[in-house]
Amino acid sequence: MLTYSALAFILALGLIIIVQGWMAPDYSATTEQVKQMANSDEILLLPAEIKTMSDDGSLANSTLIDLGDEPLLGNSLQGNILHIPFANLLDKTNLKSLKKADRIILFAGDESQALMAAHLLYSCGIENVYAVSNNVDFITRNVIKGFNPSVLESHGEKARFDYARYFKSDQSPATKSSAAGTLPGGVKVVKAAGGC
Repeated sequence: MLTYSALAFILALGLIIIVQGWMAPDYSATTEQVKQMANSDEILLLPAEIKTMSDDGSLANSTLIDLGDEPLLGNSLQGNILHIPFANLLDKTNLKSLKKADRIILFAGDESQALMAAHLLYSCGIENVYAVSNNVDFITRNVIKGFNPSVLESHGEKARFDYARYFKSDQSPATKSSAAGTLPGGVKVVKAAGGC
């Protein structure tokens, strides 16, 4: 009797594993590919880039997705905006429809949420995914309807902390290493161990 119980338990466990494997989403990108994509600056579209896309008409050819919990009514970025809540992004029906899109641009209330959604879609095999640094309402008001460069980077989630992306300089590695130990004006930085 104990042998039959153990055999039934093993068969039930095997059946559960098979069903979960069948129902789980398909991930086609490797972990290394997702890491490279996460470290890339190309995935994030800044508002000025959205303005350029709006002017040349390429924004209208993109699939725009609002990841907010509630759909935004009355906002239009040159075409229809699909409303897919972040929680439902990896549903099989949504993934099938998104795999057919040429370019996907994600909008969310927080930039980090849009980036996370882009990473998830990329790991599922959707490569032309981009995240926007502000939400749909902000982009509609300050970029599409009236270009207001004075506030473009002020309302992003990371604008308060990530200054490096707005003040990029093209220094070669040799220039960076030679300037590492000096300050402007010829003052040399001396590092010492110890302390109080």
